[in-house]
Amino acid sequence: MIFGVISTALGRSYFDPEAAGSPVPQQAELSDETLARRLQGGDVDAFNVLVERYQQVILNVAYRIVGDRDEAQDIAQEVFVKVYQHIAQFKPERRFFSWIYRIAINTALQTRRKPQMTSLENLTLSVQTPLPDELAERAEQERELWTALATLSPREQALMGLRYGADLSYEEIAATMDVPLGTVKTWLFRAKQRLTTLLERGS
Repeated sequence: MIFGVISTALGRSYFDPEAAGSPVPQQAELSDETLARRLQGGDVDAFNVLVERYQQVILNVAYRIVGDRDEAQDIAQEVFVKVYQHIAQFKPERRFFSWIYRIAINTALQTRRKPQMTSLENLTLSVQTPLPDELAERAEQERELWTALATLSPREQALMGLRYGADLSYEEIAATMDVPLGTVKTWLFRAKQRLTTLLERGS
């Protein structure tokens, strides 16, 4: 588990990696909403289970938006801190995944930045030890993809993150963004068209 359990000390919340452990078996079988209610009642083990369930998809969503793995890690940790600190605001009659994904999207968009240029040191190293042609081509394609993604609107980046980062269905995206299903389909279609056009122009 990459984050561990949130502990409280001196009025602050922080992740304690040493306290991390496997989810309590009985808790692991509960629904997200039940776990959220338990966390609202002060059950930190419930939080541990929620982190275990969502840590990878939150990382994926963040990475799809910011395009940097280290930054995505920081964003994911911040998301779970926010979940812990603001769990009282969650309404159990709603879906937990919609609530946490919305936090993840907002956090990622607030800290979004374009991919950094390769440092001179790394550039020199790559010249001295060239990659095989297929790896070099793949790296170039990935660079072009992230350059194109960075030009999309925040809403389009959020959509791409939910669809291809978290692998959500159209229905789940609609619930997360609180918009009609048809709107999600239209937005995603236009976002993919725009991304395709940008990539074709760059090729």
